[in-house]
Amino acid sequence: MTLWRSSNSGLTWTTPVEILDSQDSGTGETGEGDCTQIADTAYAYLFCRRPQDTTTRLARAPLSTLPNTSGMFTKYDSGWGSQPGINGADTAISGTVYGTSTTSSHLGSSVSYWQDQNWMMLLNIEDAGFGGLKASFAGESNLQSNSVGFTTIPVPLFVQETPGGSYPYGSNPPVNLYIYPSVVSLVDGTRTWNLTQKGQYLLAYTFVPPPNSLSQRILAVRSVTVTTSGSALDPQMLVEISTRYDSTFNQDRKSVV
Repeated sequence: MTLWRSSNSGLTWTTPVEILDSQDSGTGETGEGDCTQIADTAYAYLFCRRPQDTTTRLARAPLSTLPNTSGMFTKYDSGWGSQPGINGADTAISGTVYGTSTTSSHLGSSVSYWQDQNWMMLLNIEDAGFGGLKASFAGESNLQSNSVGFTTIPVPLFVQETPGGSYPYGSNPPVNLYIYPSVVSLVDGTRTWNLTQKGQYLLAYTFVPPPNSLSQRILAVRSVTVTTSGSALDPQMLVEISTRYDSTFNQDRKSVV
């Protein structure tokens, strides 16, 4: 993983600097990737996906060191020690499903900040055992502790079918495939959203409906309304209600509620 810097709103960029690597080896997909960044008042955090086992990994750097040339990131390794971003060891962070003792390190790497609640939110879609879009939360201050942990909502935000018990990622998925979910603010497009400014966020993801292939993937977006309540409510999930075939574009068209 490399870091590029710009001080003029992206007109020019510095020479890239390597900040993270992985000690994985073997065949297949290795390394750490799909990282997204969030910051508190002291640190910049990188949430990354370890493709070898799809667990969630975490690294941080003091905001004051980001202008430096190298060596600024530290990996989370069962706490914040001194494992460097390059050639350092790390361990997965985990989440507990609310109301249960079930834990999982498959939390995804797509992070956003719910500012008025002071919570970080992670999204994951590829945990076949969960069956859909997983949302997990942790207080901002928890990220600075030596026992980073998230709480997972026990039902998916929407369903991802898993034929054969597997996440259907492939060149020609047999069912609707959702990839790379992310949340941004509808106010300014950043990963920080605040319900006192607008009671919604924008949920974006890659969508591949059959018979499309990955080369025909679609960028899908929808606004999600968020409210808080002092008592538990029955879960409401997005469920497909109709499908029609568009012969002009050789695509299925979906309607959901």
